Amino acid sequence: MIAAAAIGFGATVVGALVGAGASIWTTKKAQESEMKRWYADYFLEKESQRMADLYADIEDCHYTLNRYGNAPPSEREVYEEEVSPKLESYIRSFRLAQIHLDDEEEEPLKELLGSFRRMDYHIIREMPDEEWNGYNPPQTDTDPWHEFSTDYERAMEVMEEILQPAALDNIEDNFGN
Repeated sequence: MIAAAAIGFGATVVGALVGAGASIWTTKKAQESEMKRWYADYFLEKESQRMADLYADIEDCHYTLNRYGNAPPSEREVYEEEVSPKLESYIRSFRLAQIHLDDEEEEPLKELLGSFRRMDYHIIREMPDEEWNGYNPPQTDTDPWHEFSTDYERAMEVMEEILQPAALDNIEDNFGN
C-alpha cells in the first residue's frame, strides 16, 4: 500500500513537472512570437511613415519649385526660407526611405531629385545677380520644365504603387469592398 502511494505520488510529481515544463515552453514560444510580431509591426510602421513622409515632401517640394520656378523670388532671404528647405526636406526623406526601395522604385525618385535640383538652379539663375554675389549655378542644355513634369509624374506613379499596392485591390475584391 505504501508502494502504491509512492508510485501515485511519483506519478503526480512527474506529471506536474511535465505540465510545468510544457507550460514554460509554450509561454516562452508565445513570448518569442510576440517579440517577432512587435518588431515586424515596429519596422512596418517606420517604413509606412517614411513612405508617407517622402510622398508629402515630394508634393511640397514640387509645389514650391513650380511656384518659384514661374515667379522667382527677388530676394535671397525668401529663397532660403521658402525654397531651399523644401529641397533639403525631400533629400532627407528620400535618403531615409531608400532602405525600403528596390532599384525599380528608387530610380524614378533619383531622377526626380535631379529634376528638382535643375529647377532649383533655374530659380537661382532667374533671381537678381546681386542677391548671389556672383554665384552662378550650373547651366543645363535642356529646359528644366519638361523633365520637372515628367519625372514628377513617374515618381508619383511609383509612390502611389508603394502606398496603395495593387495587391490590396485583390484583397478588397475578395472581401466585397
